[in-house]
Amino acid sequence: MIWHGYLFDANPEEQPLAVDYCISQPVAPQCQLEFNLPLLAIVIGFNIVKVICMAFAAITILDEPLITIGDAIALFMDNPDPYTRDMCLASKNHFRDKSKHPSFSPLRTEYQPQRVRLFNAARYGALVATVLISNSPQLILSMMYLVFNSLCTTLFLSLEWSSYFSSRKPLCVSRPRGQQRSTYFLQIPYRFGLPMMIYSVLLHWLVSQSIFLVKIDYFENGALDISSTSCGYSPLGIFFSTIMCASLILSTVILGFFIHLNGDMPLVGSCSAAIAAACHPSDNGSDPMKPIKWGAIPNMEYYSRQGIGHISFSSGDVLGPIPGFYYC
Repeated sequence: MIWHGYLFDANPEEQPLAVDYCISQPVAPQCQLEFNLPLLAIVIGFNIVKVICMAFAAITILDEPLITIGDAIALFMDNPDPYTRDMCLASKNHFRDKSKHPSFSPLRTEYQPQRVRLFNAARYGALVATVLISNSPQLILSMMYLVFNSLCTTLFLSLEWSSYFSSRKPLCVSRPRGQQRSTYFLQIPYRFGLPMMIYSVLLHWLVSQSIFLVKIDYFENGALDISSTSCGYSPLGIFFSTIMCASLILSTVILGFFIHLNGDMPLVGSCSAAIAAACHPSDNGSDPMKPIKWGAIPNMEYYSRQGIGHISFSSGDVLGPIPGFYYC
């Protein structure tokens, strides 16, 4: 290989020196797969424990867990909770603020629908050090995904809850009976859940390309001389990771701020006590296997004598609550 060019001397007054040729020597490539055995064993061990725990939970838990809002409504309609009787308009805040509501007691509440934003429903030495530093964004990203998944679950739960005011429909439960329907996996519709999983995988891959482990080996006369381990980074990977994280946060803010619930039903979130308080139907409307609706129960003698009304999920006839009227 011959290179032609000019070599400039340090003295600017002298003429540049011409380079006639350059000699290069081919070097045999050093191809190898490197991994840290203790770290690999730890990762494999934790994955095995996780799989065993998942299999144990799937095999041994044979009861009916309250996975979705429909599961909770069906359970409380079958077995009304005596502690939440006469609290039909209770929201999650009534049970979380213990200073104002230290115990379960009758709650006579004036019905006032309001416009509510969807957001109101939601809440080894250098090698080891380098591995931890380069993978720390993955841990932060996993925590962000769990928080985001919990937020989306609460938002879609609230949307489903409020839909029972406007229309009568069957409950979506984990194990359907009668006219009940099967539900989505963990409350999130597939059209949102599957893209969210793909988005998470892509974001994890981008983060892995942004900050990563770098090991540099120096060879002299074909033998390893010096080995250095450090963190490398890619500005392009960091840029795209930042864009995707920002779009995730922005889309959540837009979804929660600009989408409004009708506010005709109290916000309960995932508070089981507030859900139970709305599940005290009359005798002829206590079948959760039929389509149900949320509304005022007509002709309930116990409440009529007190001059107040009662609201509940019911498979029977219900009326629209009257703003300004008291219910319990």
